[in-house]
Amino acid sequence: LFYVVLASLYFVLATLLRGLGHGPLNLMALLINSRGSPSPAKFMAFVFDSSLAVAVLGFLGVHLKFVFYNQTTLESDDTEYDVGWRRNVESVFGANAWLWLLPVVGQGPVGDGVHWPRNHAHAHELYEISVEPGIADDNDTEFEDG
Repeated sequence: LFYVVLASLYFVLATLLRGLGHGPLNLMALLINSRGSPSPAKFMAFVFDSSLAVAVLGFLGVHLKFVFYNQTTLESDDTEYDVGWRRNVESVFGANAWLWLLPVVGQGPVGDGVHWPRNHAHAHELYEISVEPGIADDNDTEFEDG
């Protein structure tokens, strides 16, 4: 997502800066191609790319929030796996901070893919909830031999 936003914003900014080269920014500067003739396709590409940049920037923001709090889209209110922003980012992108923005595997994410570090304060709260009096556990049920 980061690179899609980067590429889209690059095109939008390059088009806007080229439009500013013709004086104050106006829509006609966005319609003129390099030969000086009108180009509706160029304007439509600008509108499409601007819309794409805004939409994907929103997705990037939501996913960065998920990474910083170690959440998923299904469990967005759960803080069980939130172990601090640095360890959260390391669990997704790996321990080497220099490789976080590069599209390479590097050392890979921390963990084995099944077991992840947990927030111990949250685990204590879950234990208190699970041992409330009056709640029967499946293991407490006795079966008769039949």
